[in-house]
Amino acid sequence: MRNSGPPVRLTEGGLVLGVSPESRYEEGALSLHPDDRLLLFTDGITEAANANQDEYGDDRIQLLVKEHIADNASELMARVMADASQFCQGQFADDATMIVLAVVPARQPQQAFTQAAASYSVAP
Repeated sequence: MRNSGPPVRLTEGGLVLGVSPESRYEEGALSLHPDDRLLLFTDGITEAANANQDEYGDDRIQLLVKEHIADNASELMARVMADASQFCQGQFADDATMIVLAVVPARQPQQAFTQAAASYSVAP
């Protein structure tokens, strides 16, 4: 999620990590800028369903992150996980794992650093 502008979706990849030793993966690159946020999460979050079987989805995550883009990595991760959990009443059908990385501007130009939140995982 960019601090300004539309979200950027990572398009390279492959099969989920660790499933098959023969898996091949595409490599990509993305420049992160001060105040950007990188969210990595499993489909257990986006596919979490409410009583009407509506899925939490990517759009809800994007709206929530955009609204709280100034939160640090830990706060943002906790906010998304709490919102998803409330949406599905804590009934995740699959593992729900998230890692958030925040690019924090440094005091000197050209020296930004990242702040990562520890992963948060909920197993059904």
